Amino acid sequence: MVGLVNCAGTVMNEATADIALADFTRLHAVHIHGTLLWSQALVRSFDGRPGAVVNVGLIAGQFGHPRRIAYSSAKAAVHSMTKTMAVGWAAQRVRVNAVAPGEALSQRSP
Repeated sequence: MVGLVNCAGTVMNEATADIALADFTRLHAVHIHGTLLWSQALVRSFDGRPGAVVNVGLIAGQFGHPRRIAYSSAKAAVHSMTKTMAVGWAAQRVRVNAVAPGEALSQRSP
């Protein structure tokens, strides 16, 4: 079995009202375009063999986060792409899943 983990990414902390479109687009290119292109390349190489793709989506793609409009929207797209890839490639014996790790919601003071 051949597999791939899509985990490349970058983050920025620009306020939603201030983020430049070029920065927004650059972050999306890494997260969304990278996930798509690597997944496509791997699936094309399978030649009928079973395989697996795991996309790192993060919890940021499921909830709003201040100053993370580009990052959160990119991770939401990764989650959606994962579902679409999973149903589209199941007949080719390719499993596609996402993981959604996140940071602790509360921190205790020492």
